[in-house]
Amino acid sequence: MDRKRVAHGLVRLAEELLVADEVANSGQRHAEELSDKQKKYRAFFEKKLKKYKVDSPSELSDEQKKKFFDEVDKDWDAENESD
Repeated sequence: MDRKRVAHGLVRLAEELLVADEVANSGQRHAEELSDKQKKYRAFFEKKLKKYKVDSPSELSDEQKKKFFDEVDKDWDAENESD
């Protein structure tokens, strides 16, 4: 391999890493910019997950998922009627 090709490859790798870092940071900034209602819903949803003792709804059986999301819909609507 000649030095120009190696240098070109390193420059390209550095550019890709910079883009990846920029994307990761923009996702973090986006998460910090959640509205109050989004933050409230996220906390509410995470509380429901804890109630079902799971980290994600995908861990639930189909029957449990239906029950989980029915409960989320009902309780979120009841809790936020005035919003």
